[in-house]
Amino acid sequence: MIFFLIINIFLQNPAIEVGDKYLKAGRPDLALEVYNQIYNISKDTPEGYLALYKMSLASLALGDTLSALADLNILRKKFLPDTLASNVYKSLINLEKDTLRRIGIGLEFVELYPEAASRKKILKLILQLASESNLESEKILRLMKINASDYYSKSTESELGYYFLTKQPSLALLISHYAQDKLLQARALFYLDSIVDAYMMFYSLQKDGVLRYEFLKILERGGLPEQELARALVLAPEDEKTAFELARILFIKKLSVRKLQKYQEKNRLFESLLLAQKDPAKAIRFLLNQEEGTFRNYLLARLYAGLKSYANALYFAQKLPDSLIYNNFKIELAKQCLESGIHTKEIATLLKTVTRYYPLSERDSLIYVYNILNGFKDTILEQTLLENGIRLPSLPLNVKDIIVKDSVQVIRLLYEKRRYEELLRFAKGKELPEDLKPVIVEALLNTGEAIKALKLIEKDATLYPGLYLKVLSELPPESIKNILLPKDQIKNTDIKYLYVIARKIKRPEILNKVKSNRAKFYYYLLTMKPDSAVLFYREGNKADLTILDSLLLLEGMYQKLIELSNNLNPLYPLDLKIIKYKVAAYKALGRFNDIIEELKDFESLVHDEYIRIHLAEAYLRTGKKHKAFLLLLPLDSRVAMEMRSKILLKKNYIASIKKEYLSSEDRLSYYLKMKDIQKLLSFIPRNRNEALSILRFLVRSKKRDFFQEKAKEYLDSLIIKKPDVAYLLSLFYSLRGNTDSTLFYLPYAFDEAKAEPLFELGNYVLKAGKQEDAIPLFQRALRYASDTLKSLISFRLGNLMFLKKDYMNALNYYRMSLREKYRRIEKDILHNIVLCFKNLNEPDSVIHYYSLIRERYCTDSAWVSAGLSLGYFLLTHDRLEEAIGILDEIEGIGHEKDIVETLYWKSKAYIGRKMLRQALVLLQRIYVYHQHLADWRDTARLEAARIFIALGRKEKGIGLYKTVLKIRGSKDPLGAQAEKELKIFGD
Repeated sequence: MIFFLIINIFLQNPAIEVGDKYLKAGRPDLALEVYNQIYNISKDTPEGYLALYKMSLASLALGDTLSALADLNILRKKFLPDTLASNVYKSLINLEKDTLRRIGIGLEFVELYPEAASRKKILKLILQLASESNLESEKILRLMKINASDYYSKSTESELGYYFLTKQPSLALLISHYAQDKLLQARALFYLDSIVDAYMMFYSLQKDGVLRYEFLKILERGGLPEQELARALVLAPEDEKTAFELARILFIKKLSVRKLQKYQEKNRLFESLLLAQKDPAKAIRFLLNQEEGTFRNYLLARLYAGLKSYANALYFAQKLPDSLIYNNFKIELAKQCLESGIHTKEIATLLKTVTRYYPLSERDSLIYVYNILNGFKDTILEQTLLENGIRLPSLPLNVKDIIVKDSVQVIRLLYEKRRYEELLRFAKGKELPEDLKPVIVEALLNTGEAIKALKLIEKDATLYPGLYLKVLSELPPESIKNILLPKDQIKNTDIKYLYVIARKIKRPEILNKVKSNRAKFYYYLLTMKPDSAVLFYREGNKADLTILDSLLLLEGMYQKLIELSNNLNPLYPLDLKIIKYKVAAYKALGRFNDIIEELKDFESLVHDEYIRIHLAEAYLRTGKKHKAFLLLLPLDSRVAMEMRSKILLKKNYIASIKKEYLSSEDRLSYYLKMKDIQKLLSFIPRNRNEALSILRFLVRSKKRDFFQEKAKEYLDSLIIKKPDVAYLLSLFYSLRGNTDSTLFYLPYAFDEAKAEPLFELGNYVLKAGKQEDAIPLFQRALRYASDTLKSLISFRLGNLMFLKKDYMNALNYYRMSLREKYRRIEKDILHNIVLCFKNLNEPDSVIHYYSLIRERYCTDSAWVSAGLSLGYFLLTHDRLEEAIGILDEIEGIGHEKDIVETLYWKSKAYIGRKMLRQALVLLQRIYVYHQHLADWRDTARLEAARIFIALGRKEKGIGLYKTVLKIRGSKDPLGAQAEKELKIFGD
């Protein structure tokens, strides 16, 4: 009986008061003796528990913390009155040093004593401890769920949502709807990679003038559009983390970060950013004392480079990852070093870490310079650069190398170093030997002086045939007149120049004067004979492949183009050019997944509008709107804006669409969604489907005159046919309840538009209550239907079979409907499949489909309702452990009624497992914290009363029965039940 005695021990025991007086008087030793005597006499009574608690206070006053903790831990294991429990657990939390154990003790109290007055304060305290310690623990989640369940409000729901934000963003999104928290919703969408929705929500939230971290990350992933970044700079970062990210971006873009200096106190790297723009040397000293990290290494490398301390700059740059941002800096640093005459092995090591960069030919030109400076000439690398249209870079020149040399040696040296402007200046006015003529000609060509080069080389064309053709190929067509063709001396590598000349002057026949397969290849290219050109194509020559691909694309030989264009790296300009042709071929064949596969690893690196537009279109065509949106974000061309408008239209962000960027196809959809009758009446449909869309809208809008007028216009123009009009008229009259007219027109609609009128007729017959007559109409319609309509018809037939209790046939139709993937009714289909399996008594299938609903609709309220149904189903099938597991998942999530129902079914599962104390706590939480839900509250009281009596706490149980009876009266079912059980258990 001692467990249910509720007494004020402080007033009833004079001996306790004596001990208290000693304690207040500063004599804890005497107080301890008094309390100890009471405890020894009254062990395992409420009085004894109080005495033991007072003993712990006296021990603490004496400085004996270990004894105090021992006494408190003894009490912790007892079933204490609420007030005493509060004091015991508060003391334990205060004395415990380990944060995780403090949280555990607090959680224990919150779970065991739901009626304690100080429970909310302790819960708030340990939640604060949990957030400050940044612990990821099941205990923290348990606390969050209790907080959301028992102190139900939008704010407690939001707090739970933020707990799930990075761990289970789908749950965070679901909770954001219950909490009506738009910021949480926007953030959850970001972590779910629903970029369009997240972007639009963050955009709408900007009216409060705050820049959010996730919105900044969207801009960064989209390539930091200048306009968007400028808008972000006007907003105030929401916290230090966001401010630092913004400062990092600004610093990398070489913009000032001073506007953000007020955030530096809580971020040490922030301080270094500010120092870097004021005092680089001081910033370096500061950073060297900071923790190792990527951005810290980047700052150090950049600061050392600015001070021309290249050895240190290279050391820290080598630590940076192979990423777009840092690779830009690595290229810049390597260039600075080489231009300064530094060509140590660290530069080669640095350049080898760069693979994610466009164009890679820029990296390769630096590697080429490095190799030359170190005495190694890589002819393959040189050829790669030349093929990609990269002028071989000039090399550093040491003045002292020139001083001791004569004019010829200097010219040759300048030529070797590719310092062509200096070469020509030095050679001007000097008498030079004949064998230097090719050197001067090459220098003139490399400085854009092709006419001068021709005058110099023309007389010696037969001596230097390759160089002569090279000069001619650089001339405009009108300057190419007499061609001295030394056909027997032309090398295979020089035939390309002859091809360029032949193309410019439109005389492909000059290629026939050279006996070479390569000449034949070029001849067939110029005469537009791709089949023949392919036969003479030398595989592996990418420069030739570029020209061949352009012709194959023009002639529609898409598959051949794709076959030839393999093993390409779009980070090289020449390869990218070939890939553009390949992408165009894939597009012509409708192979959008292949476009994605070709480019997906390079989309953030190649800032080429053609590639971005086509990749975005491929993503759009394959349903990946969010990826397409990111690619389009930095682009402002009309094509890009049209595609962005298309995405916004599909996502129903109508208000954000600029009409001038809508294609004609999208304008119709826009006017339909806006319900703009005037625009629809003036819209000229391009095909039958567009015409029918307009007429369907007019039928449903009750604009009969407009409908008849437009139907006649479209019929006269032959864009629609008579069966279409008959179908629309039947639909018009069925919507207005005119049975005779509906049945009159429907038969005339069967000639061509078979499935839709049959479906409408079936619906009409069904509404009239003739289920058996509707079934054959739907079955006939199913034979002609496809896609969405097929799914709807199958679903309707499944429902009719279900009403006939033909569950197997109903299942077949539901599964057929599910295969068509009509998302709008998928949830209902799955729910009905569950009902079929319940009626067929197949529990494993019921569980499977409930789980499928939860898997597919994890951001929808169906996740909660299916979890509740599944938990209840498992409970009724005596699978109690599984039921508890499912109900644990959904606890604290949903509307308040869902939360209470979850607690109740979980308590029933605990009762089934004979875990009465755990069940009792859940029931107490229902009737203490959810009192306005009267039925659940009093049902929980009745259940709790039975448990109290079973645990030997009869008075507590009887008190609950009396409460229910008093509130509800004996005529109410719950009141009558309380009265009945009161007679059984009462005195």
